[in-house]
Amino acid sequence: MNPKILLAGSLFTLRSHIHYLFEDAGYGVLRAGDGLAALAQLVEGPEVELLVVTEELAKLSGLELVYEVRRSSKLCYLPIVVVAAAEKMEEMADLVSPPVALVALHATAEQLVAAAGELLTRLSCAGRSLG
Repeated sequence: MNPKILLAGSLFTLRSHIHYLFEDAGYGVLRAGDGLAALAQLVEGPEVELLVVTEELAKLSGLELVYEVRRSSKLCYLPIVVVAAAEKMEEMADLVSPPVALVALHATAEQLVAAAGELLTRLSCAGRSLG
């Protein structure tokens, strides 16, 4: 069974581009247009194995969404890929707790999908439940 991800991003073009990258790689993709919608989907919607979030999000920033996920007893172990501008990645690295992969906004499609795959593989090899 292919992993199901939730993609949270405010910019329609970027969200669509990332959606199709993951879909082409075999992932099932759900989308949310802002941070609050993403959080609601994570809490109330179908279970996902991975959250992919852009740093720039409306209503709840990408970083705030990551914090809320980590504070939730239901979601705290959910692996997260954060797509961020290169200049913000260093400051974000100290602020987010694992399991998280930070990927530069200018990364190639292969790098983005590989980061997600490596994160999921690392967790499954560690024996942590993904769903």
